[in-house]
Amino acid sequence: MYRLVLFSAVLYLAMGGSAWAIEPVNAIKQANYHFARGEYTETIKDLRDALVGVWNQAPLVLDNVTWIKEAPEGYGMYTPRENNVLNDAEPILLYMEPIGYTIKKSDGYYSFSLYADFSIIDSRGKIIGGMENFAQWQVKSRSVQTEYPIFCTFNFRQLAAGEYKLRVKLYDEFSKKTATTTQTLVQE
Repeated sequence: MYRLVLFSAVLYLAMGGSAWAIEPVNAIKQANYHFARGEYTETIKDLRDALVGVWNQAPLVLDNVTWIKEAPEGYGMYTPRENNVLNDAEPILLYMEPIGYTIKKSDGYYSFSLYADFSIIDSRGKIIGGMENFAQWQVKSRSVQTEYPIFCTFNFRQLAAGEYKLRVKLYDEFSKKTATTTQTLVQE
């Protein structure tokens, strides 16, 4: 019984706020009910409902932002690049895991839509290039997708040698949420 109460308290604190499809607090109560009866599959479904309720209210953030060697095979399935140094001949790939994008449910489908801008900033802080709406990710699925990797490939063939900042701004099309990451790169 102690573990059940502790489990409830931890989830309640971690998931405060109201839900999109169901109130997270109510979903957690349902999860406790099912958990106490050994109904683990139902418990997982209830906790997913709570997660989506919190997810939609959370700010949009970019987690695990990493330079990578090649296109990822899936969520968390990437090989980090050894450094941030590039030359004219090679592209550079940036991996990101967005958290908190808005998930909508309609006609039995769950969907989200993201797009991104990028800017290149020189060592003096001046924006020297970039592009608005250079990448889009639109997902429509019969299952909720909260583990969705995004990556971008950049080719900076005309940059002079030096250190630069790459700023990527991600937009949630279904809300006003945005997230920005700034990463350093060095052109040889």
